[in-house]
Amino acid sequence: MLTGEDGMVEFFDTLEQTDWNQSMQRTLIHWLGIQDTYHVLDAGCGAGRFAAHLAQRSEWVTALDVSEKMVARTRRSATDFGLQNMSFAVGNLCQLPFPEASFDLVTCLDVLFMCEQPQKGLQELTRVLKPSGQLVVLNPSALMNPWSAQKLVDERKWKDFQRDSFLAWSTAAAKRRLYDAHDWAEMAHACGGELTDSLTLLEGLVAVYKFVRQDRPAEAPGDVVEENLSNTESFVEI
Repeated sequence: MLTGEDGMVEFFDTLEQTDWNQSMQRTLIHWLGIQDTYHVLDAGCGAGRFAAHLAQRSEWVTALDVSEKMVARTRRSATDFGLQNMSFAVGNLCQLPFPEASFDLVTCLDVLFMCEQPQKGLQELTRVLKPSGQLVVLNPSALMNPWSAQKLVDERKWKDFQRDSFLAWSTAAAKRRLYDAHDWAEMAHACGGELTDSLTLLEGLVAVYKFVRQDRPAEAPGDVVEENLSNTESFVEI
């Protein structure tokens, strides 16, 4: 049995191949509207399965993770898919090693909710967006907890690793503050961005938000401004 970081890499590689995770990835791929001219950053790429899907539809994908071994697994995933339009970087989400306005699309799946300072991460992700670019963030929603997750697992009759991995995700979520659309809109505004669209997945337990960069300076961390959230109520269920 693998332990430590090696075991974590194997866990995430298997997790990214579960039916429920792949279902989310397929929905996102269609929702993103990726163009073949896009330069994309997948921040917090994990084992790289989603980054590989992005690379099949865009001009270039940069996959970044804080773990060298996760990045190595992502590189292997790219080789397995026969992809030659990917680059790989080890780096911290809150201090990205890229110039300002580098990417047409930035994706960040299941990472920001784990950050001690999610607004700082959001600010960095917004910084590396081109002025016309989009940032898409996926996290557990404010409805995610072990009880709501158990209900979904029972309704869908998930077994074994499908079941255990989803319940483990809900347990991790329960240990963190989970933000709603209003919270994300306020953080985005303070980071020089705007929340423009959203969708929910898995009976509302997963929330996805789409942001664009605004041509105005970001505010100091912690400063928030009330926003009209009428444009954030576009929800899709899978």
